[in-house]
Amino acid sequence: MSYRMWRKSQPFVSTEGKRGFFDLSYGAKSEKQKLDIWLPEKGDGPFPVIISIHGGGYLALMGSLCEKEEYFDIEEDENRLVPAKVTGCVAWYPLVDIGTAERQLKMNSIINRDLFGPSLDESPEYEEAFPLLHEDEFPFYEVKDGMKERFLGAEASKEDEKRADAKTYLHKGMPPIFIQHGSRDEIVPMQQSLEFALAAEEIAGNNWGRIEIIPEAIHSSVLLETKENLKKVFDFIDEINKNQMNV
Repeated sequence: MSYRMWRKSQPFVSTEGKRGFFDLSYGAKSEKQKLDIWLPEKGDGPFPVIISIHGGGYLALMGSLCEKEEYFDIEEDENRLVPAKVTGCVAWYPLVDIGTAERQLKMNSIINRDLFGPSLDESPEYEEAFPLLHEDEFPFYEVKDGMKERFLGAEASKEDEKRADAKTYLHKGMPPIFIQHGSRDEIVPMQQSLEFALAAEEIAGNNWGRIEIIPEAIHSSVLLETKENLKKVFDFIDEINKNQMNV
């Protein structure tokens, strides 16, 4: 078995010559609590807003984001921007229920070992993930100071796990969601998205959104960032915007 793989850290995108407001502070806990607001190259607005949040495995970004309930609020002199009603969501390989992830990874390890073999998703942009464990080595989430402990705390109860489970907050009338997940994700198992989709359909009906499993794709796969796949994502966003304008 190989080591778990994910995407290498990428260089920052240059803001030179771009329209927008950059390096805005959203909190006082860390110098890293900053965000960028990118504006379209043309037009005066108002524009629909896409909020892009990188999870960071509860090791980098999200820990600092969640320290403030109003972490999306931005103050610049007299102006204040606060997101209005969320009209849609795109989720790539989301960690929905951290309490079930370990067992799902174990099941996938057996399936991959005995049925599929090594993943065909390879790229020079990938590197070994941490903690440094083979795909069939466990625990992964439940290791001391691992993602589960960092997110829920060392003494987390079953009730804590339920409160952290995104399925707990599903409801009728929820905004549509487009989920994409790699079938060979050894960091966040694809069952996380599948279980969420099943629950969403049971609660919100057929119009909850849609899910797509990307064959062979690993965690943070380059296959999700192809021109063809990004078109699917932006087509979904355009569809939401058109529907919102017709309301």
